[in-house]
Amino acid sequence: MTRAVQLRRSLAALVVLSAAGLSGCDGQANTLGERPPRPVDFADEIALRTTPSPVNLDDNPGADGLVVRVELYRVRGTNVELLTVKGALEFSLYEGAVGSPARGEVKAFRTWRYSGKELERFLARGIAGWGYTVPLGWGKPGPATSSVTVTARYVPPRGRPIAAAPVTISIRAH
Repeated sequence: MTRAVQLRRSLAALVVLSAAGLSGCDGQANTLGERPPRPVDFADEIALRTTPSPVNLDDNPGADGLVVRVELYRVRGTNVELLTVKGALEFSLYEGAVGSPARGEVKAFRTWRYSGKELERFLARGIAGWGYTVPLGWGKPGPATSSVTVTARYVPPRGRPIAAAPVTISIRAH
C-alpha cells in the first residue's frame, strides 16, 4: 500500500471520527461554509481525535506517526460553533497509556507546537465543520511501548490554555 493511499485512509477515518463525535450536538451553528471562519483568540472547548492506528508518513516501510484532528468550539447555551484560532496548538506524545495526573510526572516522548499562522496549512473542512488535521511524525527510533498517549492543548494569545482529553492508542499490530 502506498504512502498516499495510507494517508487518504487515515484522513477518511478522521472525517468519520469527527462526524461521529459531534452527532447529537443540539443547536450547532453552521460551520460548513466554503471558506473557514475568521480566526478568533479564545475557544471554550477543544476536542482531539486520532486515527485508530499509527500511519506511515514517509517513504520508508513501517508506521512512524499519527494523524490527529483537533476541533475548537465556542459554546453559548445550546449553540456550539466550530472555530479557527489565532493562538498555538501544542501536542505531546507519551509512551504507554498515561493518565491525566501522571502526565505532569512523565517526560513526553515527542512534542510539537504550531503557531496560529503555521496552523493555516492544516486547516481542513470535515463533515461537521472546520478543524485542524495534523500529521505527527515521531521519527526514529519510534516509541518502545505497545501504545502511546497523545494530548493537545490550545494556547490563546492571551489567557488560560485549554486541554483536550488525552487519547491512547495501540501502535503494535495485533
